[in-house]
Order: sequence, then C-alpha cells, then structure tokens
Amino acid sequence: ECDWSSDVCSSDLLDILDEIKQIDGVEDAVPALIQQIPMQGIIFGVDLSKLDMFGLENLKIEEGRWPDAGEYAVAIGDFVKENRDLALGDYIKIENTELEVVGILEKTDGFMDVLTALEFEIAQDVFDEHEYSSTMYARVRDPRDSTFVAEEIEAEFDQLDAWSQEEGAEMAKDIIGNIRLITLGIGIIAAFVAAIGIINTMFMSVSEKTRQIGIMKAIGAEEKQIMMLILEEAVVLSIFGGVIGL
Repeated sequence: ECDWSSDVCSSDLLDILDEIKQIDGVEDAVPALIQQIPMQGIIFGVDLSKLDMFGLENLKIEEGRWPDAGEYAVAIGDFVKENRDLALGDYIKIENTELEVVGILEKTDGFMDVLTALEFEIAQDVFDEHEYSSTMYARVRDPRDSTFVAEEIEAEFDQLDAWSQEEGAEMAKDIIGNIRLITLGIGIIAAFVAAIGIINTMFMSVSEKTRQIGIMKAIGAEEKQIMMLILEEAVVLSIFGGVIGL
C-alpha cells in the first residue's frame, strides 16, 4: 500500500511507464524513488544516466564517479560527507543495507549538497519497495506541449497527479510570494517595535534633561536648535542600535 495518493505503487509500474511513453508528445519517462531520512538528507534513487530528465545535468562529481547500474553504491553531497565524516571507499548504511561511497558531488550550496544518489533499482531493493515509485518524470519533445501532456496523463491514470513545468513554476512563484509577504510582515512589526523603543528612550532622555534645556533657553537657545540636538541624539542612537542589531 502507498502512503500518498500521488505515489505510484503497482505491480504494473513498468506498464504505466510504457503507456506514458506512448502518449503523443512524450519523448521519455523515468521513475524516481525519493525518501527524506533524518541526518542522512534526501535519498535520490534514479537512473543516473538520465540526470538531465531531472534538470540535474550540471551536477558534477568532485571526487570519484557515479555508481554503475546494479552497483550497491552511492554518490553523496558535500553536506552528507561533512555531517557523517565520510570519504571515498567508506560505507553508508541506509535502512539495513551497506552502500559504498564511490562519488562525492561538487559543493553547490543548494539542496544537492544533501543528496545521496543511487540507482533506482538499488533504491527499490534498499527500501524493499520493488514495485514502488514516489514520482515519475516525463520529458516532452516540445515544451509548449507540457500542459497538454500533463492533462493526458491525469486523464489516463486516476492514481496520478501530473504537473507541467509551467504549473510547477507558478507553484514555486506562489510559495516565494507568500514567503516575501511573511518576511515583509515580520519586518514591519520589527520596525514598529524598534520605533516604540526609540520613542521611549528619547522621552526618558528629554525628561532627564529638563534642567539643561532650561539653561540653554535661558542663555538664548531657540527651540529649533534644542529640537535639532534632540533629533541628532535620536539619529545617532538609531544608527548605532541598527548596526549592532545587524
């Protein structure tokens, strides 16, 4: 049984892939088994000869090589290497299976640094899910047909939810937009709190200097000059407080 309705979990997994490939406009289709494990990052089981299908054609090996088909081995990202203190030739345990580290990915400062990549069939064996695929990727001949192909896949297979590249980009844009709104809201609240702090500080400062202000007025200082002195103090406090805060 599958945990999510969008997962493909069927004895006809290969048949489903073949049928997707037969859809007009589809050039190729590949399965992937993706699992997130605490302290081990993202386990990425795919056909490593087709990384371009996942937009990872620029992913480079810094040391070693990619695992061969049928080989119980992995290529790991920089974060996994540092976090688990691994080197080429070491073994990493996933579930109950020992896998040799044969490749270390180039550091990207992105999500690829938390990848542990291995061949799709090996990932199925490691997780004992021989008829399971967490997702599938289909490549279309013409990018303009991606929405049509996604609709065809959903119409053909009730157990699949399909997204085109354009829909994925829109979803990502919406998520980024929401994050920006939240960040803006936090910034406004922080600025409001900071303003109250400055007002309170300056109110206390002026209250404590009533005698000095009286002396300045007695020797001829204008209200504008006294106000400028107070504002200058407020600006200096704000600048120093802001720098320290940053």
